[in-house]
Amino acid sequence: MTIEYTIPGYEGKKMNLSDHPDGYAIGPSLTSSQLVDTSAELVIAIEKGGLFTRFIEEKVDKKFKSIILNTGGQAPRSTRTLLKRLHDEMGLPVVILTDGDVYGEHIAMVIKSGSANAAHLRELTVPDAKWMGVWATDIDKYKLPTIPMTESDIKRCYDLQKDPRYQEGIWKKELEVFLKIKRKAELEATQKYDKVWSRPVSGEEDILSILKQNSLFIPHGGDFIMLMNGLKQHSAELDSCIKKQF
Repeated sequence: MTIEYTIPGYEGKKMNLSDHPDGYAIGPSLTSSQLVDTSAELVIAIEKGGLFTRFIEEKVDKKFKSIILNTGGQAPRSTRTLLKRLHDEMGLPVVILTDGDVYGEHIAMVIKSGSANAAHLRELTVPDAKWMGVWATDIDKYKLPTIPMTESDIKRCYDLQKDPRYQEGIWKKELEVFLKIKRKAELEATQKYDKVWSRPVSGEEDILSILKQNSLFIPHGGDFIMLMNGLKQHSAELDSCIKKQF
């Protein structure tokens, strides 16, 4: 992606964000710049720095025509501002990858609807962003490797149940499942199913197969239905699943 700086002293200077091997920090100079052009077809917002680094090493941006953003856990305002601009100005769909825990679910919610203290700031939200998982129901249905939830995790689930945004749909259901199974999983847990492929693959590659090789975005009633294979699989069979998020 090419940007043009607008901050004093750098006005008119253009930069290709693919030029640096480690990517660029998301700061005021980037979020305020003009987004000139991009060959990307989607944005992948990922909560983990380790996987972000691996994505760069594997040249995910080139292989899958994507812009990769590391949210660093809960995305700060600068990151959410850039996600919003990439979606609105460049017309790019945004997908969110998080660990399968209550904090990952809330990371996705904040990107879609804002934080509780700044929900009124529409310039920080991407309502059409899609949370790809890992979901609590993924853990249960596909027997993903897990670790026990902590008391803090469980308390956080109960806290979020009081939030009006978690009163219906998938957001309510996933919290209920977390409280039922009291287990959580990392993104890398999908590596369990790498026997589906003809060679060993990493958890990251498994996820990317979901995104591009086995997923479609199709319009439906103003929202998107994400048709997912890949993660939705069991044993050596690919198990299709449609997720509709409201």
